[in-house]
Parts: sequence; C-alpha cells; structure tokens
Amino acid sequence: MDDLVSSDILALLYRLLPGFITAAIVYNFTPRTKGGAFERVIEALVYTLLVQILVAPTKWLLLWAGQSWPIAEWTDSSAMTVAVLWAVVLGCFMARWLNREEYPAVLAKLLGSSRTPLPSEWYNALKHNNRWVVLHLHDGRRIYGWAIAWPDSPGEGYFQMTGMEWLGPDDERIPADRTASLLVSVADIRMVEFVKDTDGIGSTNELARNESNGHRETQTHASPDGAGSGDGRRR
Repeated sequence: MDDLVSSDILALLYRLLPGFITAAIVYNFTPRTKGGAFERVIEALVYTLLVQILVAPTKWLLLWAGQSWPIAEWTDSSAMTVAVLWAVVLGCFMARWLNREEYPAVLAKLLGSSRTPLPSEWYNALKHNNRWVVLHLHDGRRIYGWAIAWPDSPGEGYFQMTGMEWLGPDDERIPADRTASLLVSVADIRMVEFVKDTDGIGSTNELARNESNGHRETQTHASPDGAGSGDGRRR
C-alpha cells in the first residue's frame, strides 16, 4: 500500500515538474517571497496548466512538420522535453513581466486594485530611492554612502556600502578612505535615511556611484533596477 502511494506521489510530481521549474525561475529572479508548501503546489499546478496549453499546439506543429521531414516519433519523453523547454521560457517571461513593474500595475488598475507587485514597503522604498543613504545604527553611529546591494526585507541580510563616510554628532564627515566597501547587517540598523545630492554631500565619491551602477547591471535576483537579495546575492 505504501509503495502504491509513493508511486502515485512520484507520478504527480513528475507531471508537475514543468510547473515547479517555472516557479523556481520566478522565485529566484524576482523579489517575491516563497509561500507555504500548499501555495507552492497550487502555483506549480497553475504553471503546469499553462505549459500544457503551450505544448498542445507545439505537438500539432511538430507532427505536421514530421509529415514532410520525419525525425522521430512523438512519445511521452518528447512531450516532457517540450514541456520543460516551455517551462523555462514561461518562467523567464514571468520573471521579466513581474520585474517590469508597470505591467502588473496596469493589470491591477484594470481590476480596480490599489496593490502593487512589490513585496513590501521596504522593497518599494529602496527600489525607487536609488541614491545615497545614511544608515542609523542602534548604537547611535551613522554611516553615509552609496548602497551597492541591499536585502529584500528588513528581517535579514546586509547592506553593501561603498564611498562611505562616518557622520559625527554635528554632521561632520569622517571619510573611510581605506575601506573599499562595507557590509552592514540589517539587524544593526535602526533607520535608513535617503539623502538628496545637495551641498556636495552626494559628490563625495563619484567613482563609487559609477561603480555601483555597474554592479546593478550585473546583479542577479531580481530586479535589473538594483535590489539586493536577502541571502547576500546581488541583483
């Protein structure tokens, strides 16, 4: 009986494999947080359904082409191979679509919803305030600089700062010239202040700004607009 149940579960997971592949791509390349096990299974089921919709016309097209240029028979292995390929394409499309914030926003507007596709206010603020910041630490110290990477949530992760200066009690600036970059744990941060480029404060290290922009073009998780990842990965 246990063997029968195990085989049924394996067969179900095999059929849902394309959906899990799509979901894995979406989770790894967007700021979305993973839900519970049941929610992920439902998402895999929905993605699998979308993949199967794409596989059907692909099968018809390949069979039609095979009448003139026969290559191989259509088998279950062929169907799974095509499904996996479509799962990768669908996952890349969904990740790109979700990272292009205006597309989900248009859909939300059509549905009459005021919600955004961004996972939290924290992520929204860091994504749309692409500038120099002051990190206020719990011990009273303040660090000014440009954030190359930052975490998706305030619960865990690190800010990677460059072009740093320590700010004194009277806002005097103490450059950290010998420090190339600094990792600051969010657990040590009380508040994040976004600074305007005024009074020369933003020109402290123009090279740091150019370097950080270059880093954002090569960051992985998400978002090409430059959000860091809670597990330390750059976007």
